[in-house]
Amino acid sequence: MPMSYLSSFSPLRFGWAFSLSFLLAACQKTAPPSSDMAHVEVEESLSEALLIEQAINSPVLEIKEEDVIESFDNLWDRLQAKFQLAEHYNHPAVDHQLSNYIDNQTYFDRIAERAQPFLFWIVNEIERRELPMELALIPIVESTFNPNAYSPKNAVGLWQFIGPTAKSFGLQQDWWYDGRRDPRASTVAALDFLEQLHNEFNDDWLLALAAYNTGQGNVNRAIRRAGLSKESQISGR
Repeated sequence: MPMSYLSSFSPLRFGWAFSLSFLLAACQKTAPPSSDMAHVEVEESLSEALLIEQAINSPVLEIKEEDVIESFDNLWDRLQAKFQLAEHYNHPAVDHQLSNYIDNQTYFDRIAERAQPFLFWIVNEIERRELPMELALIPIVESTFNPNAYSPKNAVGLWQFIGPTAKSFGLQQDWWYDGRRDPRASTVAALDFLEQLHNEFNDDWLLALAAYNTGQGNVNRAIRRAGLSKESQISGR
């Protein structure tokens, strides 16, 4: 994938342009007949004329929305276009975190370079599952897109799996191979885990993300301390 597809990511420019292309039709052209084919039977000429007339008089096919192919020149534009959690952005905690990032363009340039081998496939997989595209940014927080990242708590890889959780989601770990360091295998496992958490916490992505970061037990205890149930719709409160 060309670097230009990823490179123009700036935290100061959230109004990225969207590009949309439409595949309308394919045209076929036939070369004129050669001199040795000058004698054409009348029936064939009439048949060809009839086909031309039918083509001219045929109704124009309606282009349906689901037939339109969406494309982007920049992967970050494509990613932003599929964000689904914007209703939660307006929060003091978000503003505080944003202030730590917004003036650090060098950091984001480094992230874009590291993400280049992995992000395109991650975005495709999230699109295929129809999940919030914000999930594609989790490796920035967890590992700065370093597949060999290793934490003091023994979490490993882009998605920072600890051993038991990785094993429960089918990631092989032995002397020769650690699936947590495999970008594709760990991405599939991480998205499976996030979908499971989303279901467990009553379709609440904020609780699912909190549980991914700190564990289901800690989130459940926080819910009980707040006097709420897991079924309560507490997002944004």
